[in-house]
Amino acid sequence: DEIRLQKSEALYRRAEAMGRIGHFELDIGKMTLSWSDELYRIMEVDKNDFSLRHEDFVKMIHPDDKHGFLSRRETALAKKEKFDIIVRIITPAGRTKYVHAMAQLVPDEAGIFRYFNGTTQDITEQMIAQNQVINERNLSDSIINSLPGIFYLFNQEGKHLRWNDNLEKVSQY
Repeated sequence: DEIRLQKSEALYRRAEAMGRIGHFELDIGKMTLSWSDELYRIMEVDKNDFSLRHEDFVKMIHPDDKHGFLSRRETALAKKEKFDIIVRIITPAGRTKYVHAMAQLVPDEAGIFRYFNGTTQDITEQMIAQNQVINERNLSDSIINSLPGIFYLFNQEGKHLRWNDNLEKVSQY
């Protein structure tokens, strides 16, 4: 049984690493955290040097995302809702990462909601790719709209895919 447990734990750690997803527990009363090893790797902090006070984690959140994070957390706690948010964090080395955190309230042995259990996934690569697609789309829109005359693009079924502002002005489409 001990061997099966060790094998299961090793498989779990590999799955977390492959998915770049870690798990955490927030003790709401103490505002302290416990993190999986993968979450330490995602946050790029040393397990032995990082305080697991929630306020120290909050300090890692990008300043533009901090208010939204705290507001969403308080709403989830007050309404006993699931917590689901994407924020940027700034690692101790100064790197910005995007993480997707999801959590839910979990009762203690007495049935009192004392813990927030959840996962945090590093989605930096996906967000960078998404932002590149948006930037490329914006660039191509800018080019298309700067063309003199009318521009439009159809797919094979004849559906309009893209057009410039001039087409809208002429056709009032």
